[in-house]
Amino acid sequence: MGENAADLDLHVEIGAASEHGYHVVWRAPGGSEAVTAMVLPPAPVLDALALRVPDSVLASTAVVRRTVTGDEVAVHELGRLLFDALVTGDGHALLVSARHRAARDGSRLRVVLRVHPPELARLPWEFLFDSGQDGYLCLDTPLIRYPYALPPTVPLQASGPLRILCMAARPEDRAHLAAEAELDRLRTALADLVDAGLVELGRVPGETWRDLRDALRPGGAGGTGAAGGPWHVFHFVGHGGFDSSSQEGTIALAGERGGTQALRAEQLAILLAGHRSLRLAVLNACETGRAAPVDPFSSVAGSLMRRGLPAVLAMQFPITDASAVECSRTFYEALARQLPVDLAVTEARQAIWMAHPGSLEWGTPVLYMRSLEGRLFDLGAAAADVPAKPVAESVPRDEDRAAAEDWYSRGVGAFYTDEWDAAIEAFARVLAIDPGHPRAAQRLADAKDGRAAASAAAAAEAAVARQDWKEAAAQYERLLAAAPDHPGAQDGLTAANREIEHDEFAAGIALLHRYGNWKAVVATAQRFREAAPAGPGDRFAFVDDLASSASAHLEEQARRELGGATQPGPPLTSRAMTRRLSAAANALAFAPDGSFLVAACDWNLVVTVALDGGPEGEGEQRGRQSGPLWHAAFMPDGQSFATAGSNGTVTWWDRKPRKRQRQFSLLDVQALAIDAQGKNLAVASEQQAAHVYSLENSQRYFNLPMRARVRALAYRPGSSQLAVAGDDGRVRIWDTDTKLLLHSLTHPHGLTDVLFSPDGRHLATASDDCTARVWDAETGVRLSKMRHARRGERHSRAAHHLAYTPDGIHLATFGWDGVLRAWNAATGEPAFHLAFPGSVRAGAFSPDGTMVAVGLDNRDLHIRDWPPSPAPGS
Repeated sequence: MGENAADLDLHVEIGAASEHGYHVVWRAPGGSEAVTAMVLPPAPVLDALALRVPDSVLASTAVVRRTVTGDEVAVHELGRLLFDALVTGDGHALLVSARHRAARDGSRLRVVLRVHPPELARLPWEFLFDSGQDGYLCLDTPLIRYPYALPPTVPLQASGPLRILCMAARPEDRAHLAAEAELDRLRTALADLVDAGLVELGRVPGETWRDLRDALRPGGAGGTGAAGGPWHVFHFVGHGGFDSSSQEGTIALAGERGGTQALRAEQLAILLAGHRSLRLAVLNACETGRAAPVDPFSSVAGSLMRRGLPAVLAMQFPITDASAVECSRTFYEALARQLPVDLAVTEARQAIWMAHPGSLEWGTPVLYMRSLEGRLFDLGAAAADVPAKPVAESVPRDEDRAAAEDWYSRGVGAFYTDEWDAAIEAFARVLAIDPGHPRAAQRLADAKDGRAAASAAAAAEAAVARQDWKEAAAQYERLLAAAPDHPGAQDGLTAANREIEHDEFAAGIALLHRYGNWKAVVATAQRFREAAPAGPGDRFAFVDDLASSASAHLEEQARRELGGATQPGPPLTSRAMTRRLSAAANALAFAPDGSFLVAACDWNLVVTVALDGGPEGEGEQRGRQSGPLWHAAFMPDGQSFATAGSNGTVTWWDRKPRKRQRQFSLLDVQALAIDAQGKNLAVASEQQAAHVYSLENSQRYFNLPMRARVRALAYRPGSSQLAVAGDDGRVRIWDTDTKLLLHSLTHPHGLTDVLFSPDGRHLATASDDCTARVWDAETGVRLSKMRHARRGERHSRAAHHLAYTPDGIHLATFGWDGVLRAWNAATGEPAFHLAFPGSVRAGAFSPDGTMVAVGLDNRDLHIRDWPPSPAPGS
């Protein structure tokens, strides 16, 4: 059966898709079987969630083994979605039964996962979240990825000691990495096992593929700390990646002529193939578990499995140095205790979770096995053969003891004056005379650490002086490895890493400028300056020059596109139409055909104004209850519209107007939006939540929990995505069909309005800080910023409302200062402005873009031609 005596294996095999979902076969330890169907969200939604997992896992970490990053995502939500889709019906019953049997028999349950569809094999199944148990499956149950279409490996147990060949690669042109420090910590963690003869560590002496090949050979250049092969474990520390052109995983080795050689997965597999003693590869590099959508064996781990390696521990995401060290230390300690490799991985996950509370990086390691025999190594014989430490044959003579104490006294004196070479020589002489001296061995080790720390400190200081930040970071890491409490070392490492990030950030901006991506240059340069403010002797002044150049290019493009109309004009004094309403308008909405305008007003008043010269739609209608109406929105067909306000009722009207018998009773309605298909209505109240109702049956089917009061809602054109803006400064983007949170944007101040551009590509926000911002709706990159009022002006001048012109070229901000300002949405440059005799409460553009309507607090409704013409004589 392939099971250990204390193992119970629950096999889960995911097959091809059908009209009912993916075919899933369950095989329980006792022989029971079940077949279920797994239904997942649409591929674009699932891909969007999966692509954002890496950044959610990394959270606030800074130094990682990666070259690319993804978007933000709720890992918990993805794990719950995958578990709920996979573990259904009879499959759930078999899981529960297997858990009960394991608990009853004192056995260990393992989940063996085979995933046939390549598009599913690359999902992070390690984050399966069981809501019933309120926990992640992998933290207490080993999950083994068992590749299909591979012949099982006959268990070959290697006799000890366990020989581990380590390789660290940090090409000079790649991001800094604490590879040396990790290997130092690994050696320290395994020192007792090495001393006991259970583990032997070797080191590839170089960083090229040729160095690795030579070190693997029996009797070859086995590197530091051991002779040549055969080896049992290959442990790699470095950068990983994925080559999009060849659709294959890679590891970054040093090129023989400098720079980086991206060694493809198949090339590494060939280098390791043929060495039958190799039982395991540990790849402490990100994305070594990532495969192409159509080939599950295109990852580094997959290629090694296909070439016959029994087990591979790879990283499916970027991983921080601290978590990588914790994983390696615990993993090898467990192997040395002769635990099965899958249980060793589970202990490593638990160690990461315990050592770094709140971290999700325990889900980054992925274990692949060809055979379910988890015990790859038998170290029992090696442990029995470990020779005892030699015992001194005789006690030193009195004169020898006196000489040893004399040398020890000299050593102590040199130690406390930081004369490290003299101290090391003195303590070594003590041990040569008296190997059993009670304090000399520790003093010798401390003196060696002191010399290493002094050397690293001097080298770090020199590197800082010449602004070689990568070298400075490497030396600070060596310093911390030798003296963790050395004053200023951690601060120095943090500063060096920050400078490395700034260098890489600035180089990226220069590359964007070289390729003419002007919008990205302006946006990233602004973010760069937020992270690296200018100061005396600023070495990044060129970034400001690049941003100025890009802004000039964007302005020139805007002038060409708009025929020079982007220059701001004086206030317009002529009026196309002015109406005095019975109550001030708080919201305005044009009918989709442009024939009339609806105003939602104070005192629960609805006013309709005809714009086509006919009497249809003219009139006023007051509701039964008092209180202001805050919102008005049309159905897509234009035959009806909705109003809502403080009385907590959403009311539907036809074009007459006449009240319709469709109402929703809520608390004070703070925001309202209707999707493009007219199927769903989203509303928000003061309960710090938004709700989505079906307009087909008037039933609420989805609640969106918030941590702040909702100020505005907006549906993305042609989509089920809903933007929810809160007074905490965050915009959360939900898919109301799948009920998933897709991503969020953060504004530095409380928001007052949110709006998608007509084509849905951009998202605009207005804030209490008198600014508006335009964002890329997919990536969250800020594209432009507009300031409605001067910095420092009072809150009463804030821009509280937004409207796009139908062509999407201009974005208008409406402010309490009585001014409508229109901006070029792409550049943030001012285009037009109109002044009004009162504070602006509401505004809207007609569907054809020829009129703009503005409601004032003095009850005036102004309708003007758009775009405005300059005043006479201007």
